[in-house]
Amino acid sequence: MTLNQSIIKRYLPYLIFFAGTVLFFSWTGDYTGFYQEKSSLFVLSHDFLIENLSRPGSLLIYLGKLLTSFFYYPLAGALIVSVIICLIIFLLSKIISFLSGKDSI
Repeated sequence: MTLNQSIIKRYLPYLIFFAGTVLFFSWTGDYTGFYQEKSSLFVLSHDFLIENLSRPGSLLIYLGKLLTSFFYYPLAGALIVSVIICLIIFLLSKIISFLSGKDSI
């Protein structure tokens, strides 16, 4: 029982931050997803994939366009942006704790 409570206490700031970013990008900052979705075009076809894989680094551009196509739905866009932001914060937290030897959030 104490192990589950310590895990919840450890990840509670991340969960609160995730919930806050989802709420922000769902209601207050929903214009960011709307603008990004309207300014990109993603075509689900073999030719579009081959065209985007012809240059180095273009797979990232292709995957970015794929994620941006989900911004049509405000909640899906908010979840995608929030997951990316929270994963970056989690990764930086783990790098800092690895380098310093102390647990930090």
